[in-house]
Amino acid sequence: MRMRQLLTIVAVLGISAPLGLAQDSSSFRTLYSFTSQSDGSNPVAGVVIGSGGVLYGTTAAGGTSNAGTVFSLTPPASPGGAWTENVLHSFTGGIDGADPVAALVIGKNGVLYGTTSSGGASNAGTVFALKP
Repeated sequence: MRMRQLLTIVAVLGISAPLGLAQDSSSFRTLYSFTSQSDGSNPVAGVVIGSGGVLYGTTAAGGTSNAGTVFSLTPPASPGGAWTENVLHSFTGGIDGADPVAALVIGKNGVLYGTTSSGGASNAGTVFALKP
């Protein structure tokens, strides 16, 4: 088995247990369904996992200005319970940017880094940092 495949398998197995998901590939569970309102819509970039199993991601649309959001999903206190979604930032489409379509990166002290595809000073996108 090639090293890349082995690392992928280890990574998948490593994150499934903290998230409370079965390691059986036939198991599937929706953790959260967006409403296309203030919680956002069109999460196209995937999520990253932070401390405590909290997931962080972006939506390309929705939010208070329909310019996208940065959100967190907190795992339930007990297995099988509901995940809690929280909007950490709702883009305005102005200087803060709009339409985040790339995955976030978690940096030192839990700071989230990402990009937007439009908005900003020249309406050409932004690079942002957000402390949850």
